[in-house]
Amino acid sequence: MIFAAVMLLALWFFRLSASLLLIVCTVLFGLIAQKPLFSGIRSFYTRPGRMIITGCLLSLVVLALSLFLTITVVLIPVVLLLSLAVFVSLLAGLVFLGREIGSTFDVLNGSQEWLKLLTGVTILVALCSIPLVGEVIFLILFWYSIGLSVTWLFQKWRNRKKRADAK
Repeated sequence: MIFAAVMLLALWFFRLSASLLLIVCTVLFGLIAQKPLFSGIRSFYTRPGRMIITGCLLSLVVLALSLFLTITVVLIPVVLLLSLAVFVSLLAGLVFLGREIGSTFDVLNGSQEWLKLLTGVTILVALCSIPLVGEVIFLILFWYSIGLSVTWLFQKWRNRKKRADAK
């Protein structure tokens, strides 16, 4: 019983530290990115299901590609870079959602941007810390973040291509 209690406390401490680290990383990423991330994407609010499905499919593709590249031991650094890109995409999506959630509180109107971001991200991470349900919420946030990032990058690429064709 003592071993089980120690393991349970260790798991709880690990989850708490991971939650705090995710909050700190997301707020720092939001502060470093001075320009608002995903500018001009109000149209994405009407299609959150599409973002989640896009993120789900892309995460399956990234997982398959990572497994394939891991088998060819030489390309493991590419897998690490791919994992870093997915983590940055998660942070960017959490920054976007955190700012949107934080700006909905009337108490925070007129306050600094980092406080709105901290409030929103804390709420998101607290939702992800709920036992059993939190993992599903985190998975949906993960898929939404990846879908949002990929759709935003695709729109930027398409707009750049249109501008290049117009010149």
